[in-house]
Amino acid sequence: ARPDWVKGSLDALIPRGSGVPAQGSPEADVSDKPNYIRSYPEFTERELEVLRDVSRQRAEALRVLDAEVARTLDALAAAGESDRTLVVFTSDNGYYLGEHRKRQGKINLHEPSIRIPLVISGPGVGKGSRFTPATVPDLGVTIAAQAGVDLDAPDGIDLLAKTTPEAWSRPVVIEGLMPEPQYLNGRDRGTQMPSLNTSGIRAGRWKFVRYSTGETELYDLLTDPLELTNLASAPQHSARHEELQRLWEAYALCSGADCVGELPEELQLDSAENQALTLEQERATSAFFGWFSP
Repeated sequence: ARPDWVKGSLDALIPRGSGVPAQGSPEADVSDKPNYIRSYPEFTERELEVLRDVSRQRAEALRVLDAEVARTLDALAAAGESDRTLVVFTSDNGYYLGEHRKRQGKINLHEPSIRIPLVISGPGVGKGSRFTPATVPDLGVTIAAQAGVDLDAPDGIDLLAKTTPEAWSRPVVIEGLMPEPQYLNGRDRGTQMPSLNTSGIRAGRWKFVRYSTGETELYDLLTDPLELTNLASAPQHSARHEELQRLWEAYALCSGADCVGELPEELQLDSAENQALTLEQERATSAFFGWFSP
């Protein structure tokens, strides 16, 4: 779904799928992963071609979107509304394009799926990057605050409040809900679409994920930003696994003020540690997949 003028315009910049490294496999050893990932074989040459083409098409679509965003902002300025308009750009989810051998999709809770862009601009919004963890409930609170509306017992925080810390001091619940097998578009998709719900928690450098199958994942994103080593069965991390599972159980169905409590002190990151974690994730991911900025 792209206009003809953009087709092929980024081919030279995108030689392969965005989740495929220049050499080797996105994940050579999947023996520690849940069963659904263990079932994925390495990519065929044809699959690598498809991942490259889909990555190019998505980039082309974003190039068109860039132009449309510019038109919208120009129209706001021409109407004299820029100084009283809050502009928020984000996404519903990320998308796998080869990472962890996944050919496509979202739903699951690895970083390519849950890390999404968030750009906010408008009157009173400071310039520069922030590293405060942001969630979907936070967006509603933030927008309401900019409009002068007080929400009753919100599940999130105002990301633009001057008192909002850049430290990682609160748990962030993550989840992906896949529908049960059902008829879709008149066809029985039951055999192709099993239920594989996932829910988990990010707590600073640590991530815990539980699948509807009962399988779990545990990652230390400071030492393993690409999530290549699942620590859930590692004896030396059993205490951390149990701690994060208890934390997930406490917050998975929270509401109101119960959702914005503080993590145990040993799981918190101060502002400098939080920023360093994010920047190292970006550096390691870019280096592994060979991304670059033109």
